[in-house]
Amino acid sequence: MNRYALIGFLLCLAGGVIIGFQKIGEMMEREDQWDTLSIDGMLTEEHLNAIQGMDAGILKDTVDFLITSPLWMELMVVGGVFLLISGFIKR
Repeated sequence: MNRYALIGFLLCLAGGVIIGFQKIGEMMEREDQWDTLSIDGMLTEEHLNAIQGMDAGILKDTVDFLITSPLWMELMVVGGVFLLISGFIKR
């Protein structure tokens, strides 16, 4: 297993752990932050205002999508990309 496969596996595992905590929270009928865990919750108001102040339309929309999408989804996609890259990289 090369390092790209290991990174991809760990990222997918982290995404799976987040999904697991969300499902456990649903079973316990709790309203925790596991439901809405995304990057925008980790940024300060100054950073969010800088993103909202961008002039370029498509760049602003892309950055806005990336920071508001669920963290588990981002981890799974990036992990999948690393696993795909590991299939093409030979030792």
